[in-house]
Amino acid sequence: MHTIKTTSGAPITLDGDLLAIMEALYREVTSSGKCTVALNDAFLDVLQKTYGLRYPDALPDDFNIALNQMKVLAELDRTVFAITTCFKFGKGTTDFVLTRAAKTGDQRYLAKNVVLNPEETSDFFASDSQSFEFRIHKPLIINVEYLSPGVADDGLFQEEGAVLTSDENIKFAFPRGPGKVTHNEMFDWPR
Repeated sequence: MHTIKTTSGAPITLDGDLLAIMEALYREVTSSGKCTVALNDAFLDVLQKTYGLRYPDALPDDFNIALNQMKVLAELDRTVFAITTCFKFGKGTTDFVLTRAAKTGDQRYLAKNVVLNPEETSDFFASDSQSFEFRIHKPLIINVEYLSPGVADDGLFQEEGAVLTSDENIKFAFPRGPGKVTHNEMFDWPR
């Protein structure tokens, strides 16, 4: 396992715990008072929850998650930009890629980026996007992927994913276009 040290000397263990790493970096950049950023705690929580999908055998019963492509990408851009704007570089070093892209007009990074192109935010969220929901409801595992014809830019990340209704249907967390479920499976929990 690798460890890095912040400028204040605090160690950060790079053990795959993304939330702990983000929180340590957040503390580092805000502790001096020179930079104040507000991060979306619900988004940081969903990142941690998403990382848990790497180890599905360790997930608790009734684990659920609902992710939408546009919401996650937009909030990831906002979070990265907020954190990186707090770092200052010494002479002879380079800017972070988003800062450099904004200065040079690099379309690879500007296109569909709500931080660097805020005027495109409503079109970005109105476009079709992928949604993914996963729930462990022993003895079942429910995994659903579908297209959403637009989602809200509301900063919410606590939606219930793949809710099994009393009539054995699935209630989705995000809008779903007719006939747009691209993957839907329910299978028994492995023994």
